[in-house]
Amino acid sequence: VIAEDGTGILIDEVFTLVERTLDGSFVVRTNPFDPTLEPAEFRYFLDQPHDLTFVVLTLTGEPVYHRDIPAGDPGAEDGENVLFWDGRNDVGQIVVNGVYLAIISLGTDGPRATLKLAVLK
Repeated sequence: VIAEDGTGILIDEVFTLVERTLDGSFVVRTNPFDPTLEPAEFRYFLDQPHDLTFVVLTLTGEPVYHRDIPAGDPGAEDGENVLFWDGRNDVGQIVVNGVYLAIISLGTDGPRATLKLAVLK
């Protein structure tokens, strides 16, 4: 980017335009991610507080990680939300390298969004 005085400015962040819908806004910051370095950061938009379920599955549908978040708690609030996953399964072990499905769903029958996430240590 060039400023009015002719000097250059380097922008070192990547910005992604997203929709204000659950499915259209569900993104992960680093993919693939290395859980030994930092957690995966998921972002999404909710139009109002909702009970939310966040799960990670293998590509064959085996459960790896599960978290329920009540409406109004961090991660289930109105507006932009952020969730972190440290790459550990429900018993606390770091998962093996591979591709996983990350799914967020609202309530029991509400909308859901899915994305693929690669773990690479």
